[in-house]
Amino acid sequence: MVMTQKDINDLADKLKAAPDLPVEKRQLTKKEAVASLKPAIDDLRKRGYTLEQVAALLRANGLDITFGSLRQYLADRQGGTSRRKKRATPTPPSTPEPGHVSSKQPEKSGHEKKATEKKPSASFEVRPDTENI
Repeated sequence: MVMTQKDINDLADKLKAAPDLPVEKRQLTKKEAVASLKPAIDDLRKRGYTLEQVAALLRANGLDITFGSLRQYLADRQGGTSRRKKRATPTPPSTPEPGHVSSKQPEKSGHEKKATEKKPSASFEVRPDTENI
């Protein structure tokens, strides 16, 4: 089926004119469901329920959710960040102030590096390939 730009514009106008879906027919994601249930969840928590127990109650009543997902959704609503996000933030390296003298040794040239490097004590020696295998 090939559509022209006019067909697309007409379809867009029809979509814009569609009536709002009644609230009771709108489908929610699990995250949206937890957000709507947050006051009830908070009440359960105040009454001594653990998040594991709350997740079990939600599952028993039709909301298929794990403890981990419930915990994450509630943390997202509180503006918290996960540990993974905190660890991912690198610490900027400190830059020396102008005029600061470094205690590092001056860098050696390639020849000096070779002379001071320790050779491994292995007895293996690399030989060039031979034609007879």
